[in-house]
Amino acid sequence: MEDQMMHSEKLALLGRLTTGIVNEIGNPLTSVFSFIQMLKAKEQDEFKSESLETIDLYMKRIADILKRLSGFSSMPPLELKPCKVNSLIENSLSLIQYDTRVNNITIVKDLMPDIPQITTDGNLLSQVIVNIVLNAADAMQDGGTLTIRSGEQADTVLIAFEDSGVGIPAKTLVRIFDPLYTTKEKGTGLGLAVSQNIVEKLNGTLSAESEVNKGSRFVITLPVD
Repeated sequence: MEDQMMHSEKLALLGRLTTGIVNEIGNPLTSVFSFIQMLKAKEQDEFKSESLETIDLYMKRIADILKRLSGFSSMPPLELKPCKVNSLIENSLSLIQYDTRVNNITIVKDLMPDIPQITTDGNLLSQVIVNIVLNAADAMQDGGTLTIRSGEQADTVLIAFEDSGVGIPAKTLVRIFDPLYTTKEKGTGLGLAVSQNIVEKLNGTLSAESEVNKGSRFVITLPVD
């Protein structure tokens, strides 16, 4: 309970800090984007064109980081509706079926039939599912299997994600939900922090366990209606 409170306080503090940062950087960033697109349209020199493409790529990365940061400070109001968990899982997977990151992994679905319906924000929960699946794919860049299970336990619904990836060392595992903490070369350290924040706002939990060279398991629990 104490750890959860500390995590929530970190997110609240980060939210307050990022509100100003997002606005201050976002406004000039929009202008820079416009100039880059204009230059790309007019530039004929191959080297300069490639350089502009590289600049554009990194600018988009900055924009993506800002978008993720804004999730801490401006999460939209919850839109709670009755939701069929298995359908939500299927729909979430359809959103990333053409994402190159999942091309070389096998996704196995072990979904409990007639699982209880829940009242939740389907869009936000789908965001969490997609993020966990893509994280698993990142851990299996040489291929592997991701098993997604749904089930019921007591008065909660479970969604579990079990991958055969590289695993997470114990000293890293305890920090994976910390905002801005990442071990990825191109990571932002925001995806899992935002995901846990979303699940907690939905009155659920997001937990993780892992073993190096054997894989990881992430579990979402949500209350049944």
